[in-house]
Amino acid sequence: MSATPPRPSAGSASTRGRWPGLLLAAAVLLLAIRFKACKSVGGSCDDNDLNFRCEDSTHEMTCRNGKIVAAPCAGPAGCINHGFRSICDVSGNKEGDPCGTSRDSTLLGNKACTLDHRAFLICRDGSYVRIPCRGSDGCKPSPNAPEARYLDRCDESVAEDGDSCDRDDSHMRLVCSVDGSAVLSCERGSWKVTEACGGPGSCGSRVEYHPGRMEVLYSCRRGY
Repeated sequence: MSATPPRPSAGSASTRGRWPGLLLAAAVLLLAIRFKACKSVGGSCDDNDLNFRCEDSTHEMTCRNGKIVAAPCAGPAGCINHGFRSICDVSGNKEGDPCGTSRDSTLLGNKACTLDHRAFLICRDGSYVRIPCRGSDGCKPSPNAPEARYLDRCDESVAEDGDSCDRDDSHMRLVCSVDGSAVLSCERGSWKVTEACGGPGSCGSRVEYHPGRMEVLYSCRRGY
């Protein structure tokens, strides 16, 4: 008679092979519990901390002047957890809605075209600011939205005196007024008239798109 194969013992390879997966799952669970416990609305935070998650399906947790707040994500995608960070669709937000004050929020974080594609929302000093996109292209959402809303493109090739502007965009410094009578510059977050041209229609500007950036070209025909 042939010998009966021995059954795997408790320490056999078939059992031991499960332990790495079980340990990894336990570690992830403990880390998630610790993360949730450490970061909650109303708690203290560091503006350099980039790892915040959704508070719920329409709000993200973010650091605002040293305190964790729930900021709205009013776009269609709402708030999505991505690893240990959140993706907040702010395309439906309103001017004045709260946002974070960290560098991540103001430069590469929450920016988006509005749902009507006529303006661009940016996070500035803890609140959303609405920037009119008065050029013919309006505001073009990124094809990778909502993950890459900060790549949305706002055509600011024309503007009105007093409009908000994106002070972090060095390629949008000089543009023409809507009626083509003056040149405007972006100063401290607002468009200001810096030079008069030869009357309505004497200033022309257009936007050119380059990889990773936009540039406005303008010409001003003076009245002399």
